[in-house]
Formats: sequence, structure tokens, C-alpha cells
Amino acid sequence: MINQTDIVVIGAGAVGLAITKYLSKLNKDVLLIEKNNNIGEETSSRNSEVVHAGIYYPTNSLKAKLCIKGKKLLYDYCKEKKIFYKKCGKLIISQEKSDKTKLDIIENQAKKNGLTDLKRLTSKEMYKIEPEIECLEAIYSPSTGFFDSTHFMQSLREDIENSHGSISLNSKVIGGTINKNYIDLIIDKSGKITNLKTKYLINAGGLYSTNIIKKFINFPKEFIPNIFYTKGTYFNYLGKNPFKHLIYPLPEKSGLGIHITLDKYNKIKFGPDTELTNIVEYEVNEYKLEKFYKSIKTFWPNVVKENILPGYCGIRPKLYKENIKENDFVIQGPINHRIQRLVNLFAIESPGLTSSLAIGKYIRNLLFK
Repeated sequence: MINQTDIVVIGAGAVGLAITKYLSKLNKDVLLIEKNNNIGEETSSRNSEVVHAGIYYPTNSLKAKLCIKGKKLLYDYCKEKKIFYKKCGKLIISQEKSDKTKLDIIENQAKKNGLTDLKRLTSKEMYKIEPEIECLEAIYSPSTGFFDSTHFMQSLREDIENSHGSISLNSKVIGGTINKNYIDLIIDKSGKITNLKTKYLINAGGLYSTNIIKKFINFPKEFIPNIFYTKGTYFNYLGKNPFKHLIYPLPEKSGLGIHITLDKYNKIKFGPDTELTNIVEYEVNEYKLEKFYKSIKTFWPNVVKENILPGYCGIRPKLYKENIKENDFVIQGPINHRIQRLVNLFAIESPGLTSSLAIGKYIRNLLFK
């Protein structure tokens, strides 16, 4: 490993890759370091692969602004690079008359965020497009879709390696010191300890971003937020797929509810649920199958329990346990902590994948206007 560079990005998930992609075009040497033996092994590869529209997020929040910008960038990038995507649309359904107000609130929030393409559907209109779904009313979001996130991240890696960027895997930051003109990193590279000086540092360590910055001797602790881990479980479905759209119930306090999503093989996935956890582990608890079955059956009566199989789990970092307006992305730059050339990204959860390219541009503009 080199001992000096212009820019270091920590974390090779989708966000870290996107940041490095844009920074590597600046005619500066950029190094992306990742503690795992491959890119995108955690939050970025353990999700629904949904391209979110930007419906629910508070007005002027980073989530709202970066999701809407990121959605367009992502669709355009996938089209350019021939990465699979499908803008299939999403249906947010209600099953009680009392839910009408909840749909109104969702629709109004979407309009505040600049989304003008949502459409309200009656039960009859729903039956025409998704006859197996039982509901009284729905919101249709035509710009929601899904894509191949693995191919997306591989393509970002190629962009980096074909530019002024490089990637060092199996490289874990174990300490650091912030100096006036550079930042000194201590890195464990496959068991070998090395020092690396960088002029700029972007901490996009995902689940571990707070733990990483805590290892820097002189970073002020008051700027390190407490992060909660939320585990989401997914189940696969073996039966025939009768759906053309993504199907979402009304949001819950801690998430968007157990929903139906699709993949590039036209297979069905259920999930995620939300479960607070203190550790990072990805074991699927099979006892949850009954809960998933009962939840899905409320709006898809024909679901066959025997066709539901354990899938996978993902973990996301959140600022708060519930979906309140303050539960936003935290992108912390010099204007916040008064340290030049350092940016921390905390609590980059959903819609982080959709927002990744927009976040990359945001960081570039933050450091190099």
C-alpha cells in the first residue's frame, strides 16, 4: 500500500463507491479502502434493491432531496451501462376506510417533495392491474422500480479503476490523527500495519462509521452520534409470481411494513420487518415465517404458506428507533465539526442505495466547489 495520497474514502459499499467514482475524476489520486475481501458485502447487498421515488421523507431533508436526485441519476446510469432495471411502479395500499387520511398524508408529503406523478386508485382500478391484491384504495407511484445492485456496484468499481482511483480490500482503519494539513491513518492491511497520509478523508463506513471516527485521537466526541442498528429479515417465495408492481402496505412506526418486491428473475421477496439489534449478524430467524405469512395474507389471500422460505437479512444504521422527521442522513463536513478536508457520513440507511450517486456528487461539491 502507498504511504501518501490525495483522498481516502473509507467503505466500499454503494455510497463509498459512488463518492470515489466522482472524486476520481478530479485529477487527484483517490484510494478507496474496504475492510472486507470484496466490495458491497454488507448493507448495500442486503436489501430490496428498490429504486425509491422519494415519497415519505420530510420536506427539504437530505433523504428527500438526495433520493429524488439519485433516482434519476441511477436510472440514467443503469441505462448507460446496460445494468438491469425495471421501472415497474409501486402500489401503497389501504384496507380500512379509516386509512384514507393516512393515504392523504402520504400523497401530500410526496407533492411537497416535488413528486407530481402519483395517482390515487380505487379498489376497482386496483383489481384491473393487480387482481390478487385485496384493498380499498391505493397510491400508485410510477417512478418506483428495482435494479441489479450487484452489477451496479461492479460497474462503479470499473469506473474507479479506469480513472484516478484505486481500491484496497482487506484494509481496516484501526486509528488516526488529524493534523493541520493532512490526516494520518493507521491501517491493518491483511495483518500488516501501515501508516497512510491523506489530504482529504471521507468516512463512508456504513454500519461502522461511528466506530471508525472514534478511533481518531483528536476528533471531538460531541460530533459522534449514537447509532441504532435495525435488522431486517427477508423471505423468498417459490410459487408463481402474479404481480407486475411492488406492493407496499401503509408505513409503520419503524419501517415501511412487510412488503412484496420483485427481482430481475421475476421472483417474489417478502420483507423486511424491523428488529432492533446490538450486534451485526445475518442469521435468518425462521420462527418469523408465521408473522410474515399472516402479514402478507391480509392483502394477498392466495399466498401459500408452504412456498415461503427463509431468505436473508440486512442491517441498517439509524439515528432514531422510529421513523420520525429527524431520522435523516447525517453528512458532516467542515461547517459542522470545523475540521477541514474531513467528511463523515452517519446513518446512511434507506434510501441510501437509491441516493448513492447523488450523495457522491454532494460530497464532491462539498469538498471541491
